[in-house]
Amino acid sequence: MAGCLGQGEPSGDHVAGTTVRDLGKGLYLLRRPGLHLEDISLSAELTGTLGPRLEGVIFPSVHRSERGLPALTVHPIGNLGSEARLGGLPRHLTPVPARLLTEAFLRLHEHGRDLGIPGTFESTHHGPLLSVPSFFLEAGSSPTVWEDPRVHRALATTLRELDGEPAREGPIVVGVGGGHYVP
Repeated sequence: MAGCLGQGEPSGDHVAGTTVRDLGKGLYLLRRPGLHLEDISLSAELTGTLGPRLEGVIFPSVHRSERGLPALTVHPIGNLGSEARLGGLPRHLTPVPARLLTEAFLRLHEHGRDLGIPGTFESTHHGPLLSVPSFFLEAGSSPTVWEDPRVHRALATTLRELDGEPAREGPIVVGVGGGHYVP
């Protein structure tokens, strides 16, 4: 998907030895090897490197599910329960930019409809634990979807369309309970 976003210019910043690239419009790209779900130092590294430029983090990622159904998802980060099987800490949540998350969902849902892939919210269920507002933007749930360049473009276009100022106003609602997918 990084190719769909463009490569940007080196910003001069590095996080754990990896170059941070400036894509313009306040959007930075950091591609690192390995999983970041259990990276307990990521928040401090990002904040220490980008300082006041860091207003939030969006993780474009792959989504895995037992059923393998195609889906484009967004979800907040953290663990409400007493376990943290996939990073983060039990009973800790990362702040979420709720309106921006919703804007991302609406745009992702629109782009997914063009591909015949539904957009959905997921409940929060994994790390990493960050101190800055963050969420995941995912393509799933099988290699067929992960490797589809049209899906990469849908995620990249959604990211590019988010300018940090959601177009919609209204109340922010928090739902508690239910299953993995939010109706």
